[in-house]
Amino acid sequence: REKASMGDAVKGNEKQLESLRKDIIRKTADTQKEIDSAKTNITKTKEELKQTRLNISKLQTDRDKYESSGDTKNYIETSKALSKEYDKINPLKEKIAEQTKQISTAREKAREIGFTAIRKDMIDVNKQDGLSEEQVTKATEELKQKQQTAIGGGRRSVKDSQDSLAKATREGAQGGMRSIFNPNIHSNALSSPITYWGKERAESNSHTIEMPGGIRIQTSKGISISKAEEARVIFHEYGHEIENGNVEAHDLCTEFLNKRTAGEKVEKFQKVMRGYRYKAWEEGSPDNFGKAFAEIYPERDTTNCAYYTGKRYGETQLGPNSKFLASTEVYSMGMELLYANPAKFAEVDPEWFDLISGIATGRLLKKTRGVQ
Repeated sequence: REKASMGDAVKGNEKQLESLRKDIIRKTADTQKEIDSAKTNITKTKEELKQTRLNISKLQTDRDKYESSGDTKNYIETSKALSKEYDKINPLKEKIAEQTKQISTAREKAREIGFTAIRKDMIDVNKQDGLSEEQVTKATEELKQKQQTAIGGGRRSVKDSQDSLAKATREGAQGGMRSIFNPNIHSNALSSPITYWGKERAESNSHTIEMPGGIRIQTSKGISISKAEEARVIFHEYGHEIENGNVEAHDLCTEFLNKRTAGEKVEKFQKVMRGYRYKAWEEGSPDNFGKAFAEIYPERDTTNCAYYTGKRYGETQLGPNSKFLASTEVYSMGMELLYANPAKFAEVDPEWFDLISGIATGRLLKKTRGVQ
């Protein structure tokens, strides 16, 4: 019934939160240099490929002109030059593929470093609560067993869940989440079922409900995704399960959103982000959420990411004396950033990182843990 606040959650945890951030950033420094170098190189290669295609277009125009005018000499010379430009295309594409692989490998390494540090903090939180590392390991293994059978839907969903790529992506994402989330707090949320469906847009069917007397409860039917979905999307949807799987987490996310977007105009997504399939009711405020996405996902539309993070959901009446409370995208979008690059996330937006990591480990969930 009593609402949690970020101020109370952070109080007494300032040193631990800062220490975790600094530890991750320091340990990932060399790997981050690899990522930055590969990103610079791939940008140059893409520009080179773009210029080569422009050269080809111009040479094709010139060659056609020489052919029409009967200028055999220039036609032959231009054809030779055109052939040389065409010969550059495949090597450049292969180079981009190799550089993309380098970035992916470095990001995986950065994720592993970051998640290892977060897991250590999660274990420390459990030790503070009187639970040993062995007990945490056992609880994590029990969570794994629950996740392995948590497939929802009908025959199609079960069939799609066995697709080799879908299975590898799902198990990889679940393993990553198990490594950092406190199993003694988030086990139910992380074992909510996955249903595979044919729709493009993934979703979480989880809610926080306020009952008569101000008591709040939470319910979930799990998440729904396509079998081709990326791991970051699975992280995103389970972010909703986490927020709506713990009332204290829901309170902290709601307060965080209100604080960060205070005084900002709420904009309709159809107005500010044309070209997307947003519905008329979807709206929000961007704050500076896009800054972290620009650093970590430069290939994505960072304006869209910023507005979507600041998305506003309305409350919905459930009965005469109860209602669905508004959820947020704060935790789910933060999960995407944590998955991609914990260190860069911690560096660019420490306050947001603290919220995501602190809820994951349970450090910020004082009421849930029963600590002061």
